[in-house]
Amino acid sequence: MKSLVTINFIEHIRNNKVIWRAENIKNMIHLEGREFLIKTAFSNDGNLVPDNYYLGLDARDDLVEDNDLTSLLDEPFGNGYVRQALPSNGTGFAITETSGVYKALSNIITFSASGLGWGPVKNMFLTTESDNSGILISSLVLTSPVTTVSGDVVSVQIALSLQDI
Repeated sequence: MKSLVTINFIEHIRNNKVIWRAENIKNMIHLEGREFLIKTAFSNDGNLVPDNYYLGLDARDDLVEDNDLTSLLDEPFGNGYVRQALPSNGTGFAITETSGVYKALSNIITFSASGLGWGPVKNMFLTTESDNSGILISSLVLTSPVTTVSGDVVSVQIALSLQDI
């Protein structure tokens, strides 16, 4: 599978203990995500880069290339869940290079559960907006569904690289 985004790590934490962790999960780049990347890199429109990219969680059973934000299924609502912003201005990602491979490594972001918690969620996605008006760039399947209770935290760090495209 061609991959732009990799989950460097994702952890589900309860009572300050990691109850699930996965690393190096590859994604699917959606068709509109491919179009967005090409237009952003090769058009002369400086307005294409959003102020923030957003990570979100949902429960789609199948990820397919032509998914868009209307395809999301059971994205949590409330109980502490919000899509998490990653600024595009240089503060949300660090550019790294190892053995000729360049990566944009995100800050560690945190989804927090309150009230009744939320889930199960099966997927993480990257989009250009905090609502459904944006572009669904990529999605990936978590190695295990995540269901939270109040006080749980899901921490994640992603890496973007052109190496696997």
